[in-house]
Amino acid sequence: MAIDILIKIEFHLNEGKRSVIKTNAVDRAAVEEILEEFLLSQMGKGEDQSRAEEKDIYEISIGLDMSGGDVFYTKSDTGNKGLTAGIVDWILQNLDDIRIAELDG
Repeated sequence: MAIDILIKIEFHLNEGKRSVIKTNAVDRAAVEEILEEFLLSQMGKGEDQSRAEEKDIYEISIGLDMSGGDVFYTKSDTGNKGLTAGIVDWILQNLDDIRIAELDG
């Protein structure tokens, strides 16, 4: 597994537009495209019955390995894949209002 592009989302549940994306993607358009492709890759995978975590701030990391076709790796503290996808969808719909910063390290 070699992560070529990493997007880290810090989602503020009660103040969504305070959310922050940290990434090594080249620009906002690339972030948008990656988030769209991630959501498309999640469609049809079935419902997740896992209990969602109740938090004020969620952290989601989406890694993209482009070495042999695009493969996504996801890590989140939501506890539920549907909640993760819902947050990513919200971020995508509000991307123009979300701060994007360079990934540390």
